[in-house]
Amino acid sequence: VVRAPEERARHLALAAAGPDARTAEALEIAAADARARGAAETAAELAELACNATPSEASELKERRRSDAAWYLADSGDLERAISLAEEAAQLAPSGPTGVLALKRLGLLTFGQTAETVARPTFERALIQATGYPLLEADVRATLAAIYSDLPQEASRHAHRALELLQRESAPPPVLLSWALTGVAASDFMLGQGIQADLVRRATELEPDGPGESLFMDVGLRLSIVWLGSG
Repeated sequence: VVRAPEERARHLALAAAGPDARTAEALEIAAADARARGAAETAAELAELACNATPSEASELKERRRSDAAWYLADSGDLERAISLAEEAAQLAPSGPTGVLALKRLGLLTFGQTAETVARPTFERALIQATGYPLLEADVRATLAAIYSDLPQEASRHAHRALELLQRESAPPPVLLSWALTGVAASDFMLGQGIQADLVRRATELEPDGPGESLFMDVGLRLSIVWLGSG
C-alpha cells in the first residue's frame, strides 16, 4: 500500500525539472515514513531520490540524506551498496554534525564486515569532527569504547569521557547515557575492577526499546560478550 507522503513525494519528483528543495524535503519525509512502517527498500530509494533532488548549495542536507539512504540500504540487506554510499557521504559531508553522522554510520557498517582495527580510524575521524559538540563527542566515544573491547585501557578512557560529558548535560539522551554506563561497566570489568551492578542496573533501565544506531542493541548482550571474552 502506497502511503500519502510517498505518493505526494513521487508526484513532486516527477514534476520537478531539476533539484528542488521542496521536493527533496517531501522525499525525505516519505523515506522516514517508509522506514517507520518497515519498508526498508522503499525508504532507501526515496532517501536517495531526496539526496539527488537536494540543490548542490545545500551540501549539509544533501550528504545527510545520502547517509540516510546508506543506512536504509543496510536495513534492506544491501550492505555492499550501503557501504559504497556511506563512503561517498563521509567523503563529501562538511565537517561538523553531518560529517560526524556520516563517519559514524560508515564505521558501524564496516565494523560488521571487517576487523575492528579497520573500522577504528573512521570513528577516530568522527571524534575529531565531534570536538565542540558534547553530545556528538559522547556518542562517538561510547561507540569507540565498544570497538576497543580488546584494549580495555582505551575503552575505559573513551567510556569514562563519554559519561563525564553526558553528566554535564541537564537532560542527557537516555540511549546515550545507557551506552556510556555500559561502556564504563564493561571496560572497568576488563581492567579487573569487578562487576559494578549499579551501573549495569542504570544502563538497563535506560535501554532503548526500538532500533537505533548503537553498536550493540542490548546491554546484557554487550556485557555478556565482554565477560565471556575475559574468561
